[in-house]
Amino acid sequence: MNADFDYHRYLATLASEGMNYTRLFGGSYREVPAKSFGIKRNTLAPEPGRFVAPWAHSGSDKFDLNHWDPELFARFHDFLSEAAKRGVVVEVTLFSRTTSTRWITATSSPTRCATRASWCGKPTHSTI
Repeated sequence: MNADFDYHRYLATLASEGMNYTRLFGGSYREVPAKSFGIKRNTLAPEPGRFVAPWAHSGSDKFDLNHWDPELFARFHDFLSEAAKRGVVVEVTLFSRTTSTRWITATSSPTRCATRASWCGKPTHSTI
């Protein structure tokens, strides 16, 4: 999780716009600021030292896998509670497959479309 992400504001915005679904990555998944997918101000890309993981910090960007970090679980619980108050369904993603922006893995890649023409170029899932 990104310690700087204002999820109260985010959830309030979702609710005010009539949206009722979001995804929460809780675990080790994170993206790299200004590098992942070319997204500016990426909420999944915490600045150095601002990533909140399930494990306690044991150095700059290292974690003690023998101890939990209570901050993550407090944020996690609060996020879910605040979402429930607003009627927002939360998909909790504990593990995420590696994604790639390489052409060969894109859903519209001719390599993949040759065998899967029925869904070629279409989104493989919906988030709303």
